[in-house]
Amino acid sequence: MRILILHPNASNAYSWQLGTFREEVGRQHDAVYYGAGYQNRGEFNVPAIVEQLGPFDCILLGDYKYCGQYYGLDEIKNSIKVVSVTDYFPRNFAPVNNFINLHKPHLVLFKNTLTLNSFEKFKTTGAIDSSIKGQILPFSVDTKRFRDYFLVRDIDISAVFALVSWAYPKRAPLQQELREMEREFQIVMNDGGRLSPRDYIQLLARTKLFVSVNGQYNCMTMKYLECLASGVLFLTDKPVDFERMGFKGGQHMVLYKDFDQMERQVRHYLGNKEERLRIAEAGKRFVRANHSDEFRVKEFTTIVEGML
Repeated sequence: MRILILHPNASNAYSWQLGTFREEVGRQHDAVYYGAGYQNRGEFNVPAIVEQLGPFDCILLGDYKYCGQYYGLDEIKNSIKVVSVTDYFPRNFAPVNNFINLHKPHLVLFKNTLTLNSFEKFKTTGAIDSSIKGQILPFSVDTKRFRDYFLVRDIDISAVFALVSWAYPKRAPLQQELREMEREFQIVMNDGGRLSPRDYIQLLARTKLFVSVNGQYNCMTMKYLECLASGVLFLTDKPVDFERMGFKGGQHMVLYKDFDQMERQVRHYLGNKEERLRIAEAGKRFVRANHSDEFRVKEFTTIVEGML
């Protein structure tokens, strides 16, 4: 397919990992990238962009936070129009809904069941055009970057993430719990600052066990896939769509119900290397087979080709 991707270049952005899916689209299709940071940029009238660079079988537009300046997608008649939404929660329902209604895409892609269900409810109230289809296309991971580099795993525990209190109210308390174990184990945590891509990838490659906790809406993040693809044993509480994504607790990762159980599991798996490595290896293999960017773009391709 020939695909127009409207989105800023995210290779040096805060959430650079979100851009690797779009990079993979370009490896599997004839993709034209348009937006800040690319050679093609400066125009926000979508019909004018298509007239200059088209035609296209599909137009993929990022969500309103990054692509709110574009207009006229609703005027395009001969392409499958897709909007990809990363965050869709009560604090941004209104702007996302307005963005979707403005562009009138054929399809909106969501990351999980929770956000898709919210979208479907808005359709029943008339807040969203009922003709617009919603579908789940979960996060994926670049397994060329996030992989086991077979470094010495000299870090017992990592718990490195953004400390955004309204979105992830339990992250700071989790780190406080882990600080109680710093005399026993080598632990790497942060104060909410962002590691460079190179340092983050190397951290995971050196980590035995990554401890995380879900956010306010209990949704799976890219952290799951990044850690698992890197060969780290991942500990977390159970998220939305856990079974839908094919995961099994105790087989691909370890789930805890509260911080007391988390502490017991940390001690158990750091003291049982063979069991820890078995689960970490199974998680790595599963993610690489089922949640890589390559796999997810193939799913995207099947969805769009079914609409052509």
